Amino acid sequence: MPKLYLIRHGQTDYNLRGIVQGGGIDSDLNETGRTQGKRFFERYQDVGFDRIYCSSLKRTRQTLQHFEFAGHTVYPKTGLDELSWGAIEGMERDQEVSDEFERVLNSWNAGALDVKMDGGESPNEVWARAKVSLEEIVNEVGVGGTALICTHGRTMRIILSQMMGYGMHQMRLFPHYNTTLNVLSRQPNGRWLAERLNDLSHLQ
Repeated sequence: MPKLYLIRHGQTDYNLRGIVQGGGIDSDLNETGRTQGKRFFERYQDVGFDRIYCSSLKRTRQTLQHFEFAGHTVYPKTGLDELSWGAIEGMERDQEVSDEFERVLNSWNAGALDVKMDGGESPNEVWARAKVSLEEIVNEVGVGGTALICTHGRTMRIILSQMMGYGMHQMRLFPHYNTTLNVLSRQPNGRWLAERLNDLSHLQ
């Protein structure tokens, strides 16, 4: 059955400084982020991935650059892009921004999954596009294939909560850090089983 190695991109200066970074911010990795990507490659280069994917944002492709150096093709899919936080992207998390975050997150936790920031995306919108990309990936790697996917923190929460059957109102149950790894395998009954969640052992 297919297996998915799902990782978040490495650290950026936006992450380091606590600045809102969504789908509209196409930032580069910082030195720490590049080191994180290299360590992930060193640990998992021998897995034998059938195909490797990233979002259309360069911080995910930069995280996987050592796989490209080793001869792999990395395929971008816009469906894996980060959720857009709309008007607050690029802002520091002052009290006003934090209050707006809390309002939106509380709405999502209560099941109101069409709520979004001004000019941004809702979880339902992100899942609609991510689901299409994931279905394409599973078809492209085949029944016994293994894919490596580099995406973003909020998009990863949405994907994990949906694929594991919790629902997006429970996405807070899936913490994430830069280059955190989750491994999912599809079972004969069609459900996805988590073999690893939030694994950072490659950084230790």
